[in-house]
Amino acid sequence: MDKRQQSSSQKLASQQQQRIATECLPRIDLALQEIHSTNNICVQLNSKRQTTEAKTIETREQLKKFNEELVNIQDRIESLNKMLTDMKILTDEVKSKSVTGPSLMDADNTYTLKVNLSPLLNDDSLTVHSDPFQSSQWGYKIKISVTTQTDGQTKQRFLLVSFVILRGDYDSILRWYFCYPVKLCLVDLTGAHKHVTHSIRPDSRTAIFGKPLNNANTPYQITHFYPIDKLMEKGSDYVRDDNIFIRIHIDFMETGVHPF
Repeated sequence: MDKRQQSSSQKLASQQQQRIATECLPRIDLALQEIHSTNNICVQLNSKRQTTEAKTIETREQLKKFNEELVNIQDRIESLNKMLTDMKILTDEVKSKSVTGPSLMDADNTYTLKVNLSPLLNDDSLTVHSDPFQSSQWGYKIKISVTTQTDGQTKQRFLLVSFVILRGDYDSILRWYFCYPVKLCLVDLTGAHKHVTHSIRPDSRTAIFGKPLNNANTPYQITHFYPIDKLMEKGSDYVRDDNIFIRIHIDFMETGVHPF
């Protein structure tokens, strides 16, 4: 190949390279732009991924705290339910005791027993008992009873009234021996307040006033409480509609004052 042909071939090759470069450079620039754009997108996605992971971790921590609070709330609900159940049991027990348990003395520390007289006078073996009653809600458990008894020497019949301390639910927290003055009276029904009264002064030397070891202590008896023949007198101040009333008062304050 002579020099002229060689020069022509080189010129042709150079023109082809320029044409290829001219055609490819825009494509390369476009590819580079797409790579740069894709890289930016990747950076943004990575940033969003990191933000999402952080929020996910935060959400998990919040969910964990919520579950812990939920467990605490459930524990509190169970505790409240147990408290309500215990309160219901206690309320039912109080209601049951208020219905079936002993009566309470009146606010002035008195209790009154109504006694139908005719059956008592017609049967020397009959004894009329009061229902058991308590001196207070958590107090002494007591009863009184009434019968008749004939004096062996004079053959005169009398009312016999007994005071009995019963074993109660609250004996363990009460003061023993029972040391409070007691007054029993046959109520004057005319309003003249001429009651027949007898006093009981507890004695620590006798088991009558001690803490009950059995269902009931030995009764304290007032054997000559009131003559039967006087009760049977027409217009007796102590009988109405064939009934008499025996009232008891316990002087817990030991004032010496009674409401009769």
